[in-house]
Amino acid sequence: WMSDDETRLINYITTHKAKGGDGLNFDKNFWAQVTQNMASSTTVGLVKTADACHQKWVQVSTFHVVDRVAHYSGISWSTECGTNIMAKSETVWTDIIK
Repeated sequence: WMSDDETRLINYITTHKAKGGDGLNFDKNFWAQVTQNMASSTTVGLVKTADACHQKWVQVSTFHVVDRVAHYSGISWSTECGTNIMAKSETVWTDIIK
């Protein structure tokens, strides 16, 4: 996946997010439409199948959640230490988990 492919995927989902409801849970027909949309612009790499688009969305949305948590006040994150929960940030994590 090239950056342009990811951007096009995110833009398409953003434009059609109502089809996924509150939880952005899209059905198989939606992912087939995404595939058609991606086919018109993918110039590098494999054809983006419905399953590939769905999996990329899961990855991108998961990253977004982690990124937001990582920047939440009082929380640290690094690729070396992970969440690195310490006494001073434990209450913040406890509140998030609730």
